[in-house]
Amino acid sequence: MRAILGAAVLAVCGSSAGAAVFRYDLDLIYLGTRYTELQLIFSGTGEEIRKDSYLADGNPFGLPVYSSAGIGDAVSFSGIFYVPDDQDQVLDYFDNGGRAYACVLAGNDCSATVSAVRTSASSLSFQAGEYVSFVSNLGAGGRLSYTYNLDYMSSGDFADGFYVFWDRTAEFAVTSASITDLSLAPVPLPASAALLPVGMG
Repeated sequence: MRAILGAAVLAVCGSSAGAAVFRYDLDLIYLGTRYTELQLIFSGTGEEIRKDSYLADGNPFGLPVYSSAGIGDAVSFSGIFYVPDDQDQVLDYFDNGGRAYACVLAGNDCSATVSAVRTSASSLSFQAGEYVSFVSNLGAGGRLSYTYNLDYMSSGDFADGFYVFWDRTAEFAVTSASITDLSLAPVPLPASAALLPVGMG
């Protein structure tokens, strides 16, 4: 992950005007993966089970969860994003152009299609495709929620039938967070640049 983030920092120097570059590092506790409006349909009997909200970790149906971590385990988030200086642009889907160079959440990449970012000293949110979103209160004791199903309504198979749901969200508690403004970092010059005035003289 350090190699990915390092490459990201190098790529940042090509940033365009009108956007700042921030790196986020969060320590988290995994709270589990929750399904919204879950419907289980059993093939053999036609029986249905409906749940408005369902915590899937350890479920008997084999429904997938976000992380291999167990509830209560410490995990992390690291990300580097372009953020528009005028964040009202986000409402018009500021095109981040794939420039979320790195985003790793609990060991999983989460940066593939980031299209909009909104941030402040206390919160971060981004949108990656129409139905994948990330919202976090960055203060210690805050929550990070990552909705990662790619369709408005999604479905899958389990051993005894199939299931349908609206949202599948990984939930985390924030234990600490740091934000680094990479756009303020000085660009180092090669050592030979200091001799340029002498040469010109």
